[in-house]
Amino acid sequence: MMLLYVYVASLIVGGILLGASLFLGHEGHDTDLDAGADVDVAADVDVGADADVGADADIDGDVHVGEIEVSDFWLPFISLRFWVFFLTFFGLTGTVLQLLGLADSLMTLVASIVVGFTTGFGAAFIVQRLRRTDVGRVATAKDYKGLDAEVLLPITKKEKGKVRVTLPSGQLVDLIAVTDEDEPMPIGSRAMVVEVKGSRANVIPFPS
Repeated sequence: MMLLYVYVASLIVGGILLGASLFLGHEGHDTDLDAGADVDVAADVDVGADADVGADADIDGDVHVGEIEVSDFWLPFISLRFWVFFLTFFGLTGTVLQLLGLADSLMTLVASIVVGFTTGFGAAFIVQRLRRTDVGRVATAKDYKGLDAEVLLPITKKEKGKVRVTLPSGQLVDLIAVTDEDEPMPIGSRAMVVEVKGSRANVIPFPS
């Protein structure tokens, strides 16, 4: 009888969390703690006639250690989504089997754990794989390198400007731009991104 209370409590808690995530549309707020997180945070502060403060955090899911990626060791247990589905289907399976008397206590417990783990792992794994696609991945500094950019504000060796870059995903991103080149870049000209630090791009005139 004690196990029945555990099944029912798990079903209630998991069902509430699952319902909230589905009906309130909180997919973007799912707490998945990926072990391989490469966080690049850079801030640029210029103090003078004008103050430009830029801060950008680029997050991807890959940390490289030699030839091994830490993200290859991903585990479902660090995903909130896993536990939501585990609790829901663990409780559902246990409650149904217990109330209908379809199996003894041990078999009911084993079946509940297996069903809960399978559904939880499947849900967490699918979402984790989808997040690795180019559509869902946050652009990093490496993604900007070598891209063609349109000059929105003039750029000179002494004056900052602005460029617009089209990422491979099709997203348009405007960045503050600086250059070490002597040749100025007027509005409408093309530039090539050499590197990006924070929200600032180092560019050169696009090679002819």
